[in-house]
Amino acid sequence: MASRKRIFLKRKIKKIAIYLSSFLFLFLTLFLFYLSFLILSLPDIYVNQNESTKIYDRTGNYLIYEIGPKKTLISPQEIPDLVKKAVISAEDKDFYKHKGISLKGIIRAIWLNVKEGSPRYGGSTITQQLARNLFLSTKKTFTRKIKEIILAIILEKKYSKDEILAAYLNNINFGEGRYGIESAAEFYFSKKAKELSLEEIALLVGIPKAPSIYSPIKNLDLALKRRNYVLKRMLEDGYISQEDYKKALETPIQLNINREKNLQALHFSLEVKSFLENNFPDINLEVAGLKVITTLNYELQKKAEELVKKYAEINKEKFKAKNAALLAMDPETGEVLVMVGSKDYFDKSIDGAVNVTLRPKQVGSTIKPFIYSVFFEKGYPDNMILFDVPTNFSVNPRRPFTPNNWDKNFRGPITVRQSLAQSINVTSIKVLYLAGYDEVIKKLKELELIKQEKDYGLSLVLGTPEIRLIDLVRAYSALATEGFQPSFSFVKEIYDSKGNLIYKYEPQRKKVIPENIARIINDILSDDDARIGVFMPNSKLNIPGWQVAVKTGTTQNSRDAWTVGYLPFLVVGVWGGNNDETPMDQAGAGFSVSVPLWNEFLSYALSRPEYLKLKNIKKFNKPEIQRIDKPLLNGEWQFIEIKPFDKITNQPTKNYDNVNFKNAIVIHSELYFIDRKDPLGPPPKNPYSDAQFENWEKGVINWALSKKNEFELPLWYDESFIQSLSQN
Repeated sequence: MASRKRIFLKRKIKKIAIYLSSFLFLFLTLFLFYLSFLILSLPDIYVNQNESTKIYDRTGNYLIYEIGPKKTLISPQEIPDLVKKAVISAEDKDFYKHKGISLKGIIRAIWLNVKEGSPRYGGSTITQQLARNLFLSTKKTFTRKIKEIILAIILEKKYSKDEILAAYLNNINFGEGRYGIESAAEFYFSKKAKELSLEEIALLVGIPKAPSIYSPIKNLDLALKRRNYVLKRMLEDGYISQEDYKKALETPIQLNINREKNLQALHFSLEVKSFLENNFPDINLEVAGLKVITTLNYELQKKAEELVKKYAEINKEKFKAKNAALLAMDPETGEVLVMVGSKDYFDKSIDGAVNVTLRPKQVGSTIKPFIYSVFFEKGYPDNMILFDVPTNFSVNPRRPFTPNNWDKNFRGPITVRQSLAQSINVTSIKVLYLAGYDEVIKKLKELELIKQEKDYGLSLVLGTPEIRLIDLVRAYSALATEGFQPSFSFVKEIYDSKGNLIYKYEPQRKKVIPENIARIINDILSDDDARIGVFMPNSKLNIPGWQVAVKTGTTQNSRDAWTVGYLPFLVVGVWGGNNDETPMDQAGAGFSVSVPLWNEFLSYALSRPEYLKLKNIKKFNKPEIQRIDKPLLNGEWQFIEIKPFDKITNQPTKNYDNVNFKNAIVIHSELYFIDRKDPLGPPPKNPYSDAQFENWEKGVINWALSKKNEFELPLWYDESFIQSLSQN
């Protein structure tokens, strides 16, 4: 009985063994077939199967930038022997001994990762790194590691060691967008790989460990430390002598950066790249093969770059303004058509890599139209009289604030229209005060010109907030479109490697200025007659044959010069000055530095077919003008008024016990007639209740006294009257 059981058990075990053997044989056969398939189907390691992301202008015809490998492939025979030895010492000293993987390296990496609690170490051989770089993602996962090992074994079966090493050196990332030893040698030293010295080889071979850290452009000190490590490893491995090692350490590195001369719209292109990185964080842009259609107008961009360089050189000689920037936008869509961030991206003497169009700066008088828009929203008319006279706007006697106009002149009574068109500081401060500081701040926030509230005080209207040119141009777009401010974009469409549309810009617009208010501002800023007195009729603010609205601005001490001009279909903003805030010559303030560049660019743009066809179609609409029958608001500033006088002193008085009344021609400041809470209503019962009244009144009366020979004034307009204001 027991014998039968043993026989049955043996047969069962034998049967199971046969099944297991058959299964194992089948599995191994299938696995070998799979490996054979992988070996046969594996792409050639000398063929770049990954496609870069290409960035085009708005037509899709001009390639302006490329995100991806910039390679110059060379054969295994062309790679210097010293380069091979350096990379083996630095990355995989047992390269010629192992079969694609290093068990010792893997065990060491596991131990270090467990010790540090994070997967920092990979233990990858050169073959594994090649497999990862060519066929896998860089994301550290267990699955990727398994694939990496399998592919490394396959590569070792299919290719020789020299072929693998050459492919590695042709594909590895050397930073700054350069892949492969030949491309790196060309970029960093303007040499061929075969011309590199030992210290140069060691520097380059050290970069791939962490290209963003060991790039000699970004971190030369760290790059040199890494170079020294590579040299030490080469010495230890017997590839160089002690004498070679010492000489290489002592030889200074002389970088000879060879950047491409045909980089297109670099500041713009880098913003597009940043947009892609932020919006597609899970896509490796360097191998994604995306086709990006941007908003860039290529022809206008090239002209703008030419003109920015031209006028920056002119301004440097004439006005000590070494840099300039220009940005153009479609006000309907917010598409950025032109972006020139500096005279020369690579000019370190002017901080050329800084994109001035995206750098917050004080904007001077270019902020005024938006403050005036709040003023007009309150019902004030454009023919209202404002007194441009020396005025102390401070209510603190110890800290007077008596601003000048940009030309140091005072014009007396002028209209609001003239005040804005001629950019008069004193009257603009009065506009801010009458409009209401809090209401103005609210409007500037709505326009996204300022984000965090700050106590700018009345100097706000002089352009003290720091604002980016791109945001300023967006705000002016709201004027160009009669009140609608657009979102903005550098990108129109994005297609994947198969041609599928994966992104399309959809402009968003918001109503920020009432239609008629925008029309009033447009009408003033395009009024050539209103500018006379400051700008001549034939000045460069005018584009013959076109109605163009334009505003200039200069910051304190002539540090920045601005011009922003627009039509219903195009807004152009220009900046001139110095990135280090060094003041320009006073003679170049505002007009001379920025306007000629603005004029020549806009004149060129309007001559282009796409805009020329709009000449008789899109124009500014005329506003509805409201007229107010009230002193000053109706354009009248001198009139007859009954005033109480003391019989003995013949002076104005508030003591009515012993008075007589006279008729006299009198002049009063704005706050004598205007109650800021109800500007179109009756005058205030007690103008002294307004903290600014006394200062404004003194300014006006002093001005009237200085002009007493030009018109008849009452006898009581004298110095004692001025003094009496403080006593009332």
